[in-house]
Amino acid sequence: MNIGCTNSSEPDNYINEPKVILDALRERSDVGFKNKTRNYYTLINDSLLFETIFPGTEISCGYILRFYFYTNIYLSANSNELFSMDGSKFVLSNSSKDVIILTREVIAVIGGMLMGTNELEKFLADYPDARL
Repeated sequence: MNIGCTNSSEPDNYINEPKVILDALRERSDVGFKNKTRNYYTLINDSLLFETIFPGTEISCGYILRFYFYTNIYLSANSNELFSMDGSKFVLSNSSKDVIILTREVIAVIGGMLMGTNELEKFLADYPDARL
């Protein structure tokens, strides 16, 4: 797993056309950041792949990221990267287009964040059999 973090703003030309965004299903109202969601840019270009059921749950990878981890998903990006609510950039594995592997990687990164720890705990309380 190749994960790095830098403090960076998101580039304007990050997405290949056409822009397809799976919006976060909720925002964090309890944070002091301008952004109340995270932005995940992925090489995956088929939104239906995010309907794949995550192992050990009965819910989709997309639902997990968008609901439990407050994440917008930008399809057809130039690389797999996650931007946190404070703007920090995390470079994820660019060798995979497997939605389950990438979802696990995003969960691991967010779970290591200060606010993400609580989100991960809530997810695991609801889905204790989730295979991370």
